[in-house]
Formats: sequence, C-alpha cells, structure tokens
Amino acid sequence: MHSDGRAQPRHLLGLLRRTDLVLAYDIVLTRRATARHQAQQVRLSTFAGVNVEEVVIEPGAPCVGRKVREIAWPRDCILSTLRRGRQILIPRGDTMIKAGDVLAVVVESERRAALNDLCVGRWSEAAS
Repeated sequence: MHSDGRAQPRHLLGLLRRTDLVLAYDIVLTRRATARHQAQQVRLSTFAGVNVEEVVIEPGAPCVGRKVREIAWPRDCILSTLRRGRQILIPRGDTMIKAGDVLAVVVESERRAALNDLCVGRWSEAAS
C-alpha cells in the first residue's frame, strides 16, 4: 500500500490458472447435482411412501461387469440414478454396472435383501 492507503496496482497477489477455474466450476456443478439428487430422493420417498436406498456396488458383486438389462433385479425394484465418480447417470438397459458405482434404488423393504445379494453380495458358482 502507498502511504495514502491505496493499493499498489502492479503488486502480484497470486496466480490463477484457467485449470483452477474449470476445477472450481466442476466442483460446484457436482455439489449442485448431488444436492438436487438428494432432494429428489426425499421428495420421492415422502410422496410415494417407499424407500429410496443408495447401494454402493462392491467389487465381485454379481452385477459387476453386466448390463442393467442382463441382471434379474428384484420385483418392484426401480433404478432411479447411478452415480459414477462425479457423473450422475440415468441407468438404461445398456448401462454397464461397475464396482464403485452408487445406485439410487426405489425398493420395498422386503426386497432390500435381494437387492443386497446382487450389489453387495459376493458371486459364487453355487448361486449361478
């Protein structure tokens, strides 16, 4: 600062790169999408009176490496969204399920165990 209190116009305070701006923008968009996703789940649960569960797909689960249409999902089970890293996807028949994916699923509580068997349970030859 000058002696009269003004800032020095040629004094470097920091460096901001374009990649820093893009990363910050990406973080904000991801947070906003996550917040909207959570709000939608709450509204659905309240309106329909069903459970909206988030299931993390574990490595070795029977559904890993398979397309949605190839999996025998429990009756009355609806896949609403799939979160993969920073992406939120609408799962379709040709969507491949990968370890680490987080599925938001509308499911009745009595079907939850069957859902866990597909997404969390370990694959065994006896079960096939």
